[in-house]
Amino acid sequence: MAVRIKGSYLVKPAEPTWNGILPLSEWDQIGPLAHVSTIYLYKPPDNRHTSDHALITILNDSLQHALVPFYPMAGRINRIAGGRLKLHCNGMGAELIEAEYSGPLDDFGNFSSSTPRSPVTFEDLIPRVNYGKPVHELPLMLAQLTTFRSGGISLGVRISPAAFDWQSSLHFLSERARLARGEPLEVLPYIDRKILRAREPPSGPPRFKHMEFNQPPLLIDQQNKLDEQKKETTVAFLPLTKGQVERLKRVAGEGLLQEPGDGGRHYRIFGGLLSGKASRLLRYSRKSLD
Repeated sequence: MAVRIKGSYLVKPAEPTWNGILPLSEWDQIGPLAHVSTIYLYKPPDNRHTSDHALITILNDSLQHALVPFYPMAGRINRIAGGRLKLHCNGMGAELIEAEYSGPLDDFGNFSSSTPRSPVTFEDLIPRVNYGKPVHELPLMLAQLTTFRSGGISLGVRISPAAFDWQSSLHFLSERARLARGEPLEVLPYIDRKILRAREPPSGPPRFKHMEFNQPPLLIDQQNKLDEQKKETTVAFLPLTKGQVERLKRVAGEGLLQEPGDGGRHYRIFGGLLSGKASRLLRYSRKSLD
């Protein structure tokens, strides 16, 4: 059994939107152009009466209306002189894919690999991007709705991190979900990027050394990154239970005073803890390979 693609649709904003160029920050200039993937799984409710056709229609309509206030999500990345990137808000739209799987959701196991118990993998539930195309032809946002024989559904999403960070991506997905439920938007996006824009032309050389723009260091005893780039990449899933996540959050907040208006402070430290754990695992895996 395999996931069957039933249709692919280019979803444009429900009404005309602003057409123009938005600058991308210096941080966005060095980020990867590959899309970031997330997947949302929904078990079948006991009283589901919504047909598959109605589901894709609701998703299509809510996406159309969400792309009006979030119009940069319907644009495209363009390369300009010097290899820099800019975001062209041209209303070309996002891509929506309709798919189905004749088996149950349990066939996917833990999404880590393809095994006799898991004949399909995580990648089958997220939209595929053709990176052979020029960058200005690639949608910034793609979504795939997959229905299962058991009645469950999955929504796989890919969003370009060069144009949208994690917080703005989640904001868009949350507001689109509100529209799908028939609710009004809760928080409109803030799109004015002039406050983060570098001076053009620059007023002078950089005053400070920004280490975040440095290239990652080479591995010991290596002269370049070519050998590393040729190696096959292995994906590993590190499942965390709800209880484990809560314990990590408590550790991140120990000894810190909660200040008014700083609700995200502990979670930034929590993200740092997870990144640190992942780095240790990477070092251990490299040592074991040696």
